[in-house]
Amino acid sequence: MVRETIRSLETSPLVREIVALEVGRAIRECRAAESVEEFLRAHQVNAAYKYELIDDGDRYDAKAILVIALRSAFPGLADLTVGDLPGERQWVVDPLIACGFRVVDKLKSPETTLVEGLRRVLVDYGGAVASPFTGHSLGVFVRGSLADAVERVVDPRFRVKGSIGNGNWAETPWVAVFDPRITTSAQKGVYVVYLFDQQGRHVYLSLNQATTEVKDEFHSLYKDVLVDRATFAQSLLRPYGIADLEIGQLDLTGSGDLTKGYCAGNIAAVKYRVSDLVDENVLLRDLNRLLSLYTTYVSVRSGEVGEEEELPVEVAAGIEARKFRWHRRAERNGRLAADAKRFHGATCMVCGFNFEEKYGQRGRGYIEAHHVVPFAQLASEPEPVLLDPTTDFVVVCANCHRMLHRSSPAMTPQELRDLLR
Repeated sequence: MVRETIRSLETSPLVREIVALEVGRAIRECRAAESVEEFLRAHQVNAAYKYELIDDGDRYDAKAILVIALRSAFPGLADLTVGDLPGERQWVVDPLIACGFRVVDKLKSPETTLVEGLRRVLVDYGGAVASPFTGHSLGVFVRGSLADAVERVVDPRFRVKGSIGNGNWAETPWVAVFDPRITTSAQKGVYVVYLFDQQGRHVYLSLNQATTEVKDEFHSLYKDVLVDRATFAQSLLRPYGIADLEIGQLDLTGSGDLTKGYCAGNIAAVKYRVSDLVDENVLLRDLNRLLSLYTTYVSVRSGEVGEEEELPVEVAAGIEARKFRWHRRAERNGRLAADAKRFHGATCMVCGFNFEEKYGQRGRGYIEAHHVVPFAQLASEPEPVLLDPTTDFVVVCANCHRMLHRSSPAMTPQELRDLLR
């Protein structure tokens, strides 16, 4: 049961909240006890020694605290012991991080700064790949010390992970920052990531896209899709100031699919040579800026902010405004939109425009999905989910899409077609 409970932390905000409250309670109790030993004896919990939970500068036995919290939160785990909980990072560190706590590995390499950490990977990686992969100290450093250095300076809601490869040396090692509302994996979604050139020429801090999920869907066209999506993202973020950043494809050494995907998927980036890695404050400023763009991008795409999401003048505040925003978010539901496009095709159902006919291969398959269910049929909350992509959506070009949303209620596709006659 304990493994199932730990796994549910990834998907259930309620479970995370419950565990976080109990962890906080255990920390306060431990802090108030005469000694850590007394606290552990009172709960009949043995000490573990690998991971430490850090709270307000104080350090606690992470595994013991988690065991006590799980016991309190879930009656079915009342007899849980430290020995019952696996000692790997995914069962101790990741659950606590998911609940908003900071955890460090006492047995790994010592803490580092961003300047020191980024410089070390750039300088050492090219030589390290000639050595056996398993257990290499640079891997421990990237997954541990460098990831922790990033984690210490970002908002607790973000998840941080570093990688030099899975079983073999990666062409492009990385340290990524994930917004768990969007993704907790480098294989899907959008995230901020440090991407190291394997020859040590430079490292990028990039707002980037996952290659794996795009390649799985589009196969040999994955790079074109990543470039197109990056271009679209840049158009959304341009009002928020990206002109001075690296826009366009990155320059990373390697011929593998992932490296090519990292290059194609860049939305906006900062580039550092080793000689540029001297000022911690500059790195912090750049990291915070990219994370701010990340948050803005997520909000714009979800329909929360942005020029595209301005309410028509006829929409009043309150429930009608909320319904309008849900309407726009429904259009951005990736699965529904994709299904609608597959069913209706790629020709605008209002004006007949086809992007492939105009732009050739680059425009093939491009079209936007428009949700046609009237406001009155939308549940005010939560977001409507029982939508049929074959009947509740039409496909339209960008111009017609904006015209449909120029008023409230939105014009019907037929009404807009009548204007074109």
